[in-house]
Amino acid sequence: ELRTLQERYRVDYVRFCDDVFGISRAWIERLLDAMADAGLHLQFECLARVDLLKPDLLHRLRAAGLARVYVGVESGSQKMLDLMNRGTHLAQVERTAAALRAEGIRQFWFLMLGYPGETLEDIEATLRLFRRFSPEEYSVSIAVPIPGTRLFDLVKERLKGHPGR
Repeated sequence: ELRTLQERYRVDYVRFCDDVFGISRAWIERLLDAMADAGLHLQFECLARVDLLKPDLLHRLRAAGLARVYVGVESGSQKMLDLMNRGTHLAQVERTAAALRAEGIRQFWFLMLGYPGETLEDIEATLRLFRRFSPEEYSVSIAVPIPGTRLFDLVKERLKGHPGR
């Protein structure tokens, strides 16, 4: 498909919109092998989890044309990552951010503020992490409790006994 896009439409940049890109290292290796075998020369970007982006894989992805990665950093506070149930550790965020920088891959960070339990200290930790790695692009979201989510249930429980909220 990528070869057809490149040959027929002269596509030279692709976005992989798969929120689990990288979940299978074997799949990525097969994709990279297929791209090399097809002689594809294009740049691409993807969404990925920081815990799945290992430095050796990033090196190979960059060589294949990876130009930008969107990562859900969310917070610079381990306490907040745990409360958000992210399943990631700050050390993984730091390792991945450093490896992306070393490979010259643009970073797009998703950050979240206002999650229940967040303190000024947690926000300052996020700012320190942000300043340390200076991602080229970022998006800051405010936590919004949506009915049917764990966050909604958490907020609803915390507001019990507070009429009108």
